[in-house]
Amino acid sequence: VIEIFSEHGCGERDGGPFAYLGHSLGPGGGRFNVQHGLGIGKRFGFTGGTDNHDGYPGGYGLGLTGVYAAQNTRPAIFEAIRARRTFAVTGDRIAVDFSADGAPMGSTVSVNGGVNLSFSVEGWDTLRHVELIRNNLPVMQACPDFSVPAPTGVQTYRFRIEWGWGPMKGYQIYDWTGSITIDHGKLTHVVPCFRSDPFDEHRRKEITGQDDQHCAWQSHTSRGGIITSRNSALACGPTDAIAIEIHGTQDTTIEIELDCSTRQSIVSTPVDWSVNNATDSKHLSTTLGQLLQGGQHLDFTDKMLTWAHVHRAVPSQLYRLSGSLRHASAQGAAFYYVRATQDNGHMAWSSPIWISGGA
Repeated sequence: VIEIFSEHGCGERDGGPFAYLGHSLGPGGGRFNVQHGLGIGKRFGFTGGTDNHDGYPGGYGLGLTGVYAAQNTRPAIFEAIRARRTFAVTGDRIAVDFSADGAPMGSTVSVNGGVNLSFSVEGWDTLRHVELIRNNLPVMQACPDFSVPAPTGVQTYRFRIEWGWGPMKGYQIYDWTGSITIDHGKLTHVVPCFRSDPFDEHRRKEITGQDDQHCAWQSHTSRGGIITSRNSALACGPTDAIAIEIHGTQDTTIEIELDCSTRQSIVSTPVDWSVNNATDSKHLSTTLGQLLQGGQHLDFTDKMLTWAHVHRAVPSQLYRLSGSLRHASAQGAAFYYVRATQDNGHMAWSSPIWISGGA
């Protein structure tokens, strides 16, 4: 397997987003990427990883690996990695499934008169497009159908709550606690989107409680955390977030509580002195129907120059895509993989499938 994305950037191809153009490695030439290796006949799966020394594995925007393993055990996970049943994501935990006549990603299959390729992708934001790549070139693209009427009745929706920012050129650390409570619906999934900076062993960013009606969390943010040598724009940011999945109707009510306090600065500046020892709380009451119309804002700037934002809700027909393509025997040997891109810039890649033989 090969690391296709990390804090250093994206090594998929010569060009594209998040190229290796900085950090401690310096820029790479046109041969230092995954597509070059595939093009000269190498066979490997894809992984993503933080690739740093912050002590915060899985930091949002620094790369993660998905593994299709028979069990959640060490031997089963390593067996799946060796079999290349892996996919890589930048930060959002986009689920990617890719197969050829039932053989999973990472496989080699014989053309045998034709091969049916199929994929499905489930994101955490609107999917901009899902591309099927053959021999390093896109040959198919799937996009959501925005003409579909707004869903009614019980549906599954996803959105995110994001908080942080802070004053420009400020290094103040903001401590946050938050909660969300659902009425006339069910909280079915919560995913942390916590960045690794600013790192503090005594402030653990975590989900502190969760059931099907309620979730609580704690984190800390600072604009000073983005003053790093990291190349990827996804990794550098002054915010944390959680991604939420709710099963409900447009009338499902959502109550959000956020508490913020600040007492400490990474680097003391006059901007930071002006907000020291500040505390504030905000409450938002909304519905899924209202969030389908647009995001909503929580303003803490009367005391400490920071904000929170509840992003627009996304119905399942906009974050789920699937498709299929037939590879004819006359096309001969080839390799395929899936590349998915969300509206918020986060991406995912399946490991390739190789097709051998043919007329």
